[in-house]
Amino acid sequence: MSKHSDYITIQEILEVISNIESYLEGRTPEHLRSEKMLKDAILMSLIVIGELTKRLSEEIRNQYCDVDWLGIVGIRNRIAHGYFDVDLDLIWTVATTEIPLLKLSLTKIMERN
Repeated sequence: MSKHSDYITIQEILEVISNIESYLEGRTPEHLRSEKMLKDAILMSLIVIGELTKRLSEEIRNQYCDVDWLGIVGIRNRIAHGYFDVDLDLIWTVATTEIPLLKLSLTKIMERN
């Protein structure tokens, strides 16, 4: 994949992150547990981020090895293959702690290039 394609993919990931931020605005872990539509939106967004991450070239993943690319794909796999057994406390932590860190890393990558 070309660097141009990688940066388009990173922009798509950033758009999904923006969606997650808007879904969770003013929400609590209890909302995630009790609102099926919110849960579905967050889980699907994390799956999409994982799928998009798999599209990134090995070159860019190696160049920015401080990003936990395998962890991103791993959470996607956990959700996709165990959807009804997902730990929503873990998902809340990922969505509210790890995703903002990913946004910061991806924004820096975009700014450098």
